[in-house]
Amino acid sequence: MTDVPPPAKLRRAQAERTETMRRRLLDAAVAVLKSRGLAGFRTAEVVMMAGVSKGALLHHFPTKVSLIAAAFEWLREGTDVSASHFRKRETLAEVIADLVAESRAFFTGESFSVSLDVAISAARTPELRDAIFDTVRGFRQRTEALWIERLASFGVSHEKAADAVMLVNAALRGSAVRSTWDADRSLLGRVERITADMVTDYLTRSAASAAATARG
Repeated sequence: MTDVPPPAKLRRAQAERTETMRRRLLDAAVAVLKSRGLAGFRTAEVVMMAGVSKGALLHHFPTKVSLIAAAFEWLREGTDVSASHFRKRETLAEVIADLVAESRAFFTGESFSVSLDVAISAARTPELRDAIFDTVRGFRQRTEALWIERLASFGVSHEKAADAVMLVNAALRGSAVRSTWDADRSLLGRVERITADMVTDYLTRSAASAAATARG
């Protein structure tokens, strides 16, 4: 008599195959988004790149919208390196330097231009916009909340910390976008230094003022 694998083992094997197939499809979809942009995204190219049948694609992602939305989230998760910048620091200035470095890594990473293209293009497609709205809205919120808490641990109010995080991200995002057409590669470095100096001065004075007020 042939041994039959127990149902639990069969289910695990099936789940593993399903996840492997899903990853192949999402990796291919992200690659097409990077090379073609949303306007040139074609599911036929995803199928060819993943080396699967169209039926396999439709089994996991019944619509083009569901595939793009999942690829967008897959891209965001796969390029999130923010954790590597959260180090134990002794001074506020060091934390601000880490914040600036993390912001630069995100906005100059290859995923940002793809994410920006998807987010902007999706705004003109109601169905796709609705499918990825939560992802777009929360794209940086969790990371920003962690930075606010880090800054607040040095005696800065949460309001001032939130302002600082917003300023850093706005400055680095703007210079990263400008670098796509501006040949001056030193621009981003100058923006980093100026932004870090401004934010350090702003928060240092804010923390000192709060401490003085607390002392009465």
